[in-house]
Amino acid sequence: MQFSVEIPEILPDIRKFYRELTEASANSVEALVMAMRAYFRDINSVRDHITKVQFFEKESDKIALKIKRTIFSSDLPLSQKMHLRDFVHHIENIADEAEDVCDRLTIATIKRYL
Repeated sequence: MQFSVEIPEILPDIRKFYRELTEASANSVEALVMAMRAYFRDINSVRDHITKVQFFEKESDKIALKIKRTIFSSDLPLSQKMHLRDFVHHIENIADEAEDVCDRLTIATIKRYL
């Protein structure tokens, strides 16, 4: 929704990084969905899916940091830099939320074994 309302002007040289960040965040959510399904179908494979979520979350953090460094080393006005940084944060937050849910799923899985 924010992309359609605010219409950020993303620099052409970092556009591919935004795509990578979006893919990493989306992959973390997909792995989360697989982990949730595994919780009800095959509890032994939950850990594998949670590991994937954690991997994609770390990847999104790395990509987000790369984007932020590129943005703030550019000659853009500070207001535009902050605007672009906010969008990076919003996309990155998707993967962070997926990891938070996985933490709760891990606890539920451990409790189920007890």
